[in-house]
Amino acid sequence: MKIVTSIYNTESCFLLSPEWRDIAFDNTASSLEEHLYTNVLSLLAELSVLLKDLKELNPLLMPIKQPPNNILAKQSFDIEGTLRQYLSPDTDQETANTPLTASDLEYISVPDPQMESRLRESYPLLNKAYALKSSLHTTAAQLGCHLTDGSFAQELPSYGPSNPLPTFYRFPRWRTARVYTIHWSLTILLNKTLLKLLPQRDPSRYALEAECRTVALEICKSWENAWANRPIGACHVWLGFVVAYEFCGDEVQTWVLESLNRLLEYQGVGEWKWTEEVVGLMCKRLMGEGDVLSSMGVR
Repeated sequence: MKIVTSIYNTESCFLLSPEWRDIAFDNTASSLEEHLYTNVLSLLAELSVLLKDLKELNPLLMPIKQPPNNILAKQSFDIEGTLRQYLSPDTDQETANTPLTASDLEYISVPDPQMESRLRESYPLLNKAYALKSSLHTTAAQLGCHLTDGSFAQELPSYGPSNPLPTFYRFPRWRTARVYTIHWSLTILLNKTLLKLLPQRDPSRYALEAECRTVALEICKSWENAWANRPIGACHVWLGFVVAYEFCGDEVQTWVLESLNRLLEYQGVGEWKWTEEVVGLMCKRLMGEGDVLSSMGVR
């Protein structure tokens, strides 16, 4: 996929250029499923731009000063609603959204004016990330609706003997499953980007991390459908599993590696295997962190 290659190389995807955008992301006469797929791909392409900008900025982002309260994109995305959805049971809901005070920021020190300037430069990037999150939220609402009403998938009891999850999603077409896998993967990748930009004590961090854990399990529920529709119906599963891995528990992580290697065996791949290290390094590439696999001979 050209978009993933752009992310690997930390480059803006060429499909976003004026001469390509109207062709690559044209939704004219598309079915609902095709329309949503195109929307998800365009948002994934936008992530390539965000990761490129993040790499070029490359300031000491953590810890960082609390961004101004007038960040418009953050206000346009319902982060407070998301936070309430994922609040821990022992969270004080009255103070969960309280802005940081001066005492909260005492531990932060800016070493020099140049660094302070770099930190200020990160605020527009945070704005951009929240704008992308807002667009993704709109698509997520549509996909969630079709998942809930059963028009795009059915949630059924798992039948795989080693599957640690009680249910799985059966999609009517492998293309439908691909839409959800890419969307869920993008959700996690964008949340991780926001976590890089947000202050350590920003209350929305908990919501973003909790959403990643929830979405990771949704990704894992797509495995049995992917395996049943192999080989082409499983071509996207590596992306979801690699992104979901770090947000799963130990038992599920073991199962993820077993499933990925089972697929490799089916495809007749030689001695190369998925391991925790390989998954971690591949995930770094999906965050635009360079060709970290070259030393291992992985492409």
